[in-house]
Amino acid sequence: MTLRHSQKQMHISLLTIHQIRSQESTH
Repeated sequence: MTLRHSQKQMHISLLTIHQIRSQESTH
């Protein structure tokens, strides 16, 4: 696994967590 790939994966998970938190705060 390349470093760039892992960084991309981390970025995606961070975005996902941010979206989930945003949805939770909306409720």
